[in-house]
Amino acid sequence: MNLLYSQLKPHHTPKLPWIILILLILILLLPLAWLTLRPTGSYLNPQPRGLEASAPNTPGVKTLAFYLGTAQTSLTKARQLANTNSYQTDSDKQQIIALLNQALAAANQAVATYPKDPRAYQQRAEILVSVAHLDPSVTPLAEQDLRTAQSLSAGPASPAGGQLPQLPAINSIQTLPIEQASLAQNLIIAAPASQGDSLPEQGVALHSNVTKSTVILPAGQTELTTDNWKLKTNSVIYLIPQGPTLNHPLYIKSKTSASFTLAIDQPLAFNLTIDYWIINNDN
Repeated sequence: MNLLYSQLKPHHTPKLPWIILILLILILLLPLAWLTLRPTGSYLNPQPRGLEASAPNTPGVKTLAFYLGTAQTSLTKARQLANTNSYQTDSDKQQIIALLNQALAAANQAVATYPKDPRAYQQRAEILVSVAHLDPSVTPLAEQDLRTAQSLSAGPASPAGGQLPQLPAINSIQTLPIEQASLAQNLIIAAPASQGDSLPEQGVALHSNVTKSTVILPAGQTELTTDNWKLKTNSVIYLIPQGPTLNHPLYIKSKTSASFTLAIDQPLAFNLTIDYWIINNDN
């Protein structure tokens, strides 16, 4: 009887080897699963399989308004300190030069970060014009920035072939030449002359061959004639609209010694504010 029972009793196979085998298989499969399922991009920026998702490497980028505001604030402070102080010390001059360098550095950063925005180039041109009487070599660079701003303002199809014009790198204003130029006199920071200047202030008079002003092209009109007594027959005019032109380019239709007519090929349904710069080369 006991023999028969022992034959009928089921044999129990030990479970431990099976558990170890399963664990070994899982351990071998985990690296393969990680390689297959690792992230290949973000929800908004999917990447091809095999490329890991990563955050944009732009930790120091600011908005264009930040760069332009910083540049204009530093330039305004430099003008105030230079043009309202009749008894400048060496320390005052160093502070003025430092403010100019801060303004130009911010404008350079705006151009480098937002190379297709005309406001960055216009801001840098204003800074360069302000010191052109101290370093005449920056005048062609200012004009180049204005040409670029004018081209970009007309729309994406304006530059030749749709490509951004190539600009030379513009370094910070050199401290030593400005210091040498101002040792015997106060340091004056020029500002572009405006239409309403009957007797320019000292700062403007130093570089009065540059005039900046603003006009408004009324809605529904395709032409506007503007009088400006600083305009000459050989003057160069740059038109920089401060609003969208809907890819309709602005251009100078005619010019005399005291006025010019700007035009657009199609009328707009809204008023358009336009900054214009006049540069007189008296060479």
